[in-house]
Amino acid sequence: MKLVSAITLPSGMHNEDALGFIERDGEITAAWVIDGVTGINTGNILSAHTDAIWIVERVQKHLHELAASDISLQALLSELVSRILSDWRVASQGLEIPDDHDLPACCLLIVKKTDQGWNALRLGDSFLLTRNSEVRHHAAPVSNLIDLEAELQTEVRKRRDAGQLDIKVLTAEFAPLMLANRSTRNRPGGYSIVEPHERSLFMPQFMTLGRPHSLLLCTDGFYRCVDYYGMFDDAGLMAACQTQQGAAELLQTMRGLEDADAGCQRYPRFKPRDDATVVVLGD
Repeated sequence: MKLVSAITLPSGMHNEDALGFIERDGEITAAWVIDGVTGINTGNILSAHTDAIWIVERVQKHLHELAASDISLQALLSELVSRILSDWRVASQGLEIPDDHDLPACCLLIVKKTDQGWNALRLGDSFLLTRNSEVRHHAAPVSNLIDLEAELQTEVRKRRDAGQLDIKVLTAEFAPLMLANRSTRNRPGGYSIVEPHERSLFMPQFMTLGRPHSLLLCTDGFYRCVDYYGMFDDAGLMAACQTQQGAAELLQTMRGLEDADAGCQRYPRFKPRDDATVVVLGD
């Protein structure tokens, strides 16, 4: 497959998303999107702009090496987690870390070509679409993350209707709820995530994709154009991103919609914008 489009755009000054791909002789052999989990601690403790950016940068660095090697996605994940653990031990040495500290974490979705076709690995809630005769949405496993998002939307709408628009105030209010949810990560009933802990290996999702004509990977901030704003269905999203210009125009249109609803009144959501990233491959 060839690279069709690839774009990542931050929601503010710093981008906690990333994308990458491996290209050999004009053909893409692996591609991925990474979505850093916004921290809910009282402050950042690592050297990067945010702790989420720290882990995204580490994962990105290691994937450029690991995804280029001739190993399975299972072996890739095992080695990636080992390296992240080593990075964390070095970065956190000498730091006083509270027992309830929310570890830096990120969602990861990667596809890799093999002799038998394409395989995928997902930890977290990034989105994967494939196209053969029709577009297929490969859903993430059911988890309590969906319930949390629904509860946050309901409660945030109540606060915003009452005039509370400060995202920092809302984050502080709902931090205990989000922390309780995050304590179930990589555990039954919860959702998988990449974090500097062996439990990142407990419940990843592996998928066999066969030989689709096109692949679309995106973070939840990009998929808002479908599930929050109703700009497209999955087939429309795939079609809109079949050129770099199309993906860029889609994202700019979505940003304009978000700016016009900065108070999150028309489209209830926890924060007005999110980092947004998409990668599309095609024959």
